[in-house]
Amino acid sequence: MRIHIVSRDHTSNQVLARLAGILSQNAAFTIGKEPDPTAELNYYLPYLEMERPFSATKTAAWFTHRDDDRHSKVNLWNEVAQRVDLRITCVPHYAAELEQYGKTVLVTPPLDRDLFSPAKRAQNEQRVIGTSGMVYPGGRKGENMLKRLAEDFPHCQFKASGQGWPVPTKSYEWGEMPRFYQSLDVYVCTSTIEGIGYGPLEAMACGIPVVIPRGVGVFDELPDLENLHRYEAGNYAKLRTALGVALSRLDEHGYNPTSLRGATARYTDEAWQETHVTVFENALYDVPRIKPKAPWHGRAGVYYVAYGEPARECAVRAIKSFKKHMSDGVEVALVSDTPLNAGEDIFIQQDDLDIGGRSLKTQIYDLAPAHWEYVLYLDADTEVVADISFLFQALQDGWSIVACTNPGKYVSTAEMTRPDNGAEVTETFKVMGAEELLQINGGVMGFRRNEHTAHFFREWHREWQRYGARDQAALDRALYTRPLRVYVLGNEWNTVTRYCSADITAGILHYPMTARRWRGRIDGRLDGSEAWAAVHPGGKVNA
Repeated sequence: MRIHIVSRDHTSNQVLARLAGILSQNAAFTIGKEPDPTAELNYYLPYLEMERPFSATKTAAWFTHRDDDRHSKVNLWNEVAQRVDLRITCVPHYAAELEQYGKTVLVTPPLDRDLFSPAKRAQNEQRVIGTSGMVYPGGRKGENMLKRLAEDFPHCQFKASGQGWPVPTKSYEWGEMPRFYQSLDVYVCTSTIEGIGYGPLEAMACGIPVVIPRGVGVFDELPDLENLHRYEAGNYAKLRTALGVALSRLDEHGYNPTSLRGATARYTDEAWQETHVTVFENALYDVPRIKPKAPWHGRAGVYYVAYGEPARECAVRAIKSFKKHMSDGVEVALVSDTPLNAGEDIFIQQDDLDIGGRSLKTQIYDLAPAHWEYVLYLDADTEVVADISFLFQALQDGWSIVACTNPGKYVSTAEMTRPDNGAEVTETFKVMGAEELLQINGGVMGFRRNEHTAHFFREWHREWQRYGARDQAALDRALYTRPLRVYVLGNEWNTVTRYCSADITAGILHYPMTARRWRGRIDGRLDGSEAWAAVHPGGKVNA
């Protein structure tokens, strides 16, 4: 296969030149200013390069952004969309519109995450708000909204990289841009049109909070994060509110550079190259269509906690079964004191904090890899027996949490009381104001990263720490005080074999008690001396 990239400027550090340069590193691609009639396909990057029809080979074009305020460019956009054999874009809503002209493919843009990375930041005397880019006639960069922000937030310092902004502006060299982002407290994007929207992506890779518009570039694909704030594109009142919330959040809670950077992990040179190669092979050779990757591919994972030999033995089976039935695009993380080497993709080393592993279970939001937008927790004593992608699909559809009811009679919180948790249950009923409520099982639970789930899981951990025993009542109190969208499933998805027939399962069997490393009842805390004595008769206590 030989693809020729038509690009007049492919030697500079400008965005289009960098994108073409990344593709040209693959031996299948050549590059030049004019189309090559000896190539198998000529790829116009961007569509503006195809000013004249060309029919000597098959053709494709990359559609960056449609400049709706410039009729000549809109006309050329439509003309090229009709001329070429294949339309390529990074923006979902452009892909939907281009499909009326024929075969259209959505690809993932690359991001230089080696260059753009977090660094130690100096404490600014006043909050610094920044943006970047070149301002063109027509106002699509939203420069007037930035000017109003600077007037309405006089206690903040505003600055920009690039050209044409109504605030202090400097044109930075490519290699200096990380230093610009790292000097900011918040990055604000005021654009109404973008082909990708590199400014916010680069700022996030540097760990900087961002304020971004909806319906612009690739921004709608980004996960909901505590330091990512959205507003309706072109709506100044909403923008002003979003910036105010971003600044308040920084003042109250600081920021999480790890989660911001993690959200950019899917934007790689490899993805940019591989998707293009696949797209062109399909177009040229009519090869069988490759099954598309799931929306959560590369952004999802399953989290296991296993301490003590019984739990670790169970986890070996659990990981093996998950790998057997789930795609390679979903990673497996193990939290323990030593690796299992049982196929886990990520090992998260943590001290053994309590004999039930519940402290580390309830800390899942902060311990799970930051680039996972969709996170599934499975007890170590579970076994996956079928494809369980449905759980990730429910999260991708917009639910904050997907979980199952308790089995049998324990479906109601009225059956929560045990000999060792009476005081905690009594308090829980007072908090909830009732005893007969649905009881969610914490052994199989998925969540999507957003502000609400972050608050919920941190509340769950705080509530668990108060009693340090079972986690069910703490979960109920957290759900009551931090309500969110929960998709509740039946025991088909968490088939607890002690109470349910394995025949009903949709994909997860749960073997209770098999992962426990102690027998009998623990009346106190699971991180207390009595608990550690039950596990270590010699009297070891948790250090």
